[in-house]
Amino acid sequence: MSFFYAAFGQYSIAALLNGQGETKKSLILGLANVSVVLPLALSLIPRFQIVGLIVSLIVSASPGVIIGSWWVKKLYNVSINWSQAWRILTCSLLTGTVTFVALRYFALSNLIGLAIGFLVFSSSFFVLAPLMGVINLDDISNLRAVFSEAGRIATVLEIPLGIASKFCKYVDHSEK
Repeated sequence: MSFFYAAFGQYSIAALLNGQGETKKSLILGLANVSVVLPLALSLIPRFQIVGLIVSLIVSASPGVIIGSWWVKKLYNVSINWSQAWRILTCSLLTGTVTFVALRYFALSNLIGLAIGFLVFSSSFFVLAPLMGVINLDDISNLRAVFSEAGRIATVLEIPLGIASKFCKYVDHSEK
């Protein structure tokens, strides 16, 4: 559920406001989230334990996303690219589903399950994301530049980035 908030700007709203010197607004967003999480947590955790905590944390992000989106639109005339947000959500859902199904029917130790889950998730992501227009050749080029000084990490990342770039060449999502 929290990936919905991420697609709708949960992380980028505060970064944008802070970067523009609007730190007071970021504080207000944080306080709005706290004003929701405290009463929810106090009422749900005693009754539902960890599930109550999870629900409280997920629901508490709503005010920050809603108010923050309104502020960003009002102040900077920037809004959500709904087409891209739905692509990201769909890609995340499909990638997570593939990983869940791949791991669900095998009794694996935690460490092996983690390694296989990582491989299945990253493999399916680096195939689906370019095909669905979530990432493009510019994004891959930027990732290569970011990790270029990372030594062995850059060498290892070149494999999935190379695969993703091949898929990007077959699909043209120029509206991104």
